[in-house]
Amino acid sequence: MLEAILGPIYTFSFVLGLGFAVISAVFSSFSGDSDVHQGDMVSSHELVHGGHEADHDAGHDAGGAEHGDSNLTTPSILSPMTISVFATSFGGFGICWQKVFGNNFAPMGAVAGVIFAVVVAVFTFYVFALIFRETQSTSNVRLDDMIGLPGDMTVGINDENPIGQVVFAAKGRRQVSMARSADGKPIEKNRKVNIIRADNNYVYVQE
Repeated sequence: MLEAILGPIYTFSFVLGLGFAVISAVFSSFSGDSDVHQGDMVSSHELVHGGHEADHDAGHDAGGAEHGDSNLTTPSILSPMTISVFATSFGGFGICWQKVFGNNFAPMGAVAGVIFAVVVAVFTFYVFALIFRETQSTSNVRLDDMIGLPGDMTVGINDENPIGQVVFAAKGRRQVSMARSADGKPIEKNRKVNIIRADNNYVYVQE
């Protein structure tokens, strides 16, 4: 009786886990370019009258990476990835067990399949957690990394609007930050600038 039940369970578990992994990989490839910063949608009016909100966003953009190591996140061990690995490993092990032993030792095969799947899932989780943490750590942009980088003004700086917005590339990623003029001179929108210095609130730019 148990042998007849375990066969379909192994097959279903293997197909479900493998199918979920394939679907997740396909969908993640389409969502890779969805990292658009809120700063892109900040208008000149909001930069002038935003007050506290502008300072908060600027601190997040320009200085957040300075403390990035303390904000690193780790995937959950019960994430869809580890669950799909567990299901695939359990089903695959069970199918192989039945191929080798047939209907003999069915309970032992089920227990061994669970143990094997747990080991594989936990190992996979720790490998991906290490990769994820290393990727986050190396992608963080520190304040010193910004100095000397070229950028484009997306919101200009003038007497009425002393806080602008600059877009620049750092560590292979597009960054957006609030900006002030380093020498106090106005800077028009779409002008090329260089970052002279940076703090936890702003980057200071100059043409």
